Amino acid sequence: MQIRRIARKILIPFLLTLIIVKVVGCTSSLPLPDIRPNPTPTPKVTSSRPRPKTIEDIAKKTTVFITGRGEPGSGVIVEKDKNTNTYYVLTAKHVVGIKPEQGERDYIIQTPDNQEHIAATSDNYDEKVIKLDDADLALIEFTAEENQIYEVAPLTNSLSSSIPVYAFGWTSCLKDDASLDKQFQQTKGGICELREDDEHGWDIRYTNNMDIRYTNNIVKQLSGGPIFDEIGRVVAIQAAFATVGEKEVGCNTIPKNPDNKYSDALGVSVEKNIHALNSKLLEKQSNNKRYKKSLFIKLDVDSKTAKNPNTKVKCRQPPKRCPPILPLGEEKCMSEFR
Repeated sequence: MQIRRIARKILIPFLLTLIIVKVVGCTSSLPLPDIRPNPTPTPKVTSSRPRPKTIEDIAKKTTVFITGRGEPGSGVIVEKDKNTNTYYVLTAKHVVGIKPEQGERDYIIQTPDNQEHIAATSDNYDEKVIKLDDADLALIEFTAEENQIYEVAPLTNSLSSSIPVYAFGWTSCLKDDASLDKQFQQTKGGICELREDDEHGWDIRYTNNMDIRYTNNIVKQLSGGPIFDEIGRVVAIQAAFATVGEKEVGCNTIPKNPDNKYSDALGVSVEKNIHALNSKLLEKQSNNKRYKKSLFIKLDVDSKTAKNPNTKVKCRQPPKRCPPILPLGEEKCMSEFR
């Protein structure tokens, strides 16, 4: 009896140990469940540089059509006064450069939503239009209704030769009511030459201080339209073009890529004129009490620069050089540019 009790005390724990070892040994060959937390997915790195389609979207939302006393032109919205819902359009001076007389057509800005805004009349022209003295640039303002909100195009002073550029604007075949038959134009090219200094340039009868030459196809009514870099920022304003072969008036869609039927075009850079524009704007604000605080035309603060391509962009042919700063209407020095 005593021996049986001792045997139970020894054998039962021993048998239990064997059973546990057997069970553990069997399960150790099975895969253990993964109970680690799911790793945080790594965000995809995308380039902040827009593709041409994105640049086109920016241009379509900021490029305007300007009609008034003379040939229609284009422009681009570059600033907004939030206090008054007033927008500022950068354009070529020769598009809005002549003050309308009593009874003449007002300057009207047609925005991308097809709304027409009376911008400058014979009575308020001097208040609504700011013109640079020595360059073919101007600012013209319009005030929209409270529910009319428009985008503003970024500007940059980053500019170098051979970078790809995209030019935009509106054209029309109808002179009397151009806004009824307008179409959006877009062309791609590159900057083939930058003016070295203020004493050498391509100054012709309508325009002064043009400092970039580019290979985009351009026609008359694109004057004042924006030139974007590949990041989607305005680097210059279109100012003049040259006619080669068939003359284009903007009735048809312009070829997007450089075409030998066209010649190179000339523009006025933001880089060399932004300070002069802001000086003129501040001067105007100081003489007008409706401005509650100083308004500046701002540059894009992004440090990115347009990538310089390995291939140099070549101009089609050398332009005829003219003396700097020709008075408006001067015809003594004529080049192939118009």
